Amino acid sequence: MIFDTHCHLDFDAFDQDREVVLARAAAVGVARFMLPGVSVNNWQKVRDLSAQHERCYYALGLHPYFLNQHQEQDLILLEQELIKNSSDMHAVGEIGLDGHLKHLDEKRQYYFFYQQLKLAKQYNKPVILHVRHRHEKIVNAVKELDFVSGGVIHAFSGSVEVAKNYVDLGLKLGLGSVLTYTNSRKLRAVVKSLPLSSFVLETDAPDMPMRGQFDRRNEPCFITQVLDALCCERKESREKIAEALWKNSLSLFGMEN
Repeated sequence: MIFDTHCHLDFDAFDQDREVVLARAAAVGVARFMLPGVSVNNWQKVRDLSAQHERCYYALGLHPYFLNQHQEQDLILLEQELIKNSSDMHAVGEIGLDGHLKHLDEKRQYYFFYQQLKLAKQYNKPVILHVRHRHEKIVNAVKELDFVSGGVIHAFSGSVEVAKNYVDLGLKLGLGSVLTYTNSRKLRAVVKSLPLSSFVLETDAPDMPMRGQFDRRNEPCFITQVLDALCCERKESREKIAEALWKNSLSLFGMEN
């Protein structure tokens, strides 16, 4: 069984054929999906999809991409969700820092990230972290808060050294389509160097298409291509790798088999 630990099935790109997409994923062994919330505007939809589909689970967060939409009140709403829907809300995310998009205010980004990390610590929830060019700041914040509730670095593509820093802090590394690219030498070195316990699988569907599929929508069913790419870099059998990643995913989100 496979767990797509990061996919945006609530996005408009799936409105016309969401049930078909879920069926295609199930046909290749995708048994569970984590749907991260990105702003207050989509929280209701990820909650609804989780309620409608027993294989779908949700997290709620304020993504840095939508920084200009976020308000102070949203942090209050997030805490209210953590209080009243604690058993259904499996993580705080997608949250984080993005140093690639220069139009986003750095201080405001960090404020919303740090406040959400504090809430995750307070309510003992793992985090789903979006990180671009800000690894050091993320690591320092996790250390400063003594955050030990776990989480995942979404779409990790950094160096072995950065990967080890995260794993030493109790975080998993989300492996997605980048691992299928022919020029992903850094990431291939990471998956060869670290133990299987460090990784989970994800697609980020409908975004981040697989190698050779840049002109089409990404889907959870394509996650098998990520698994195949990982298997090519590891000595363990495909069965052992898949089983380990499944258990890692359940552990990450505090779920039972």
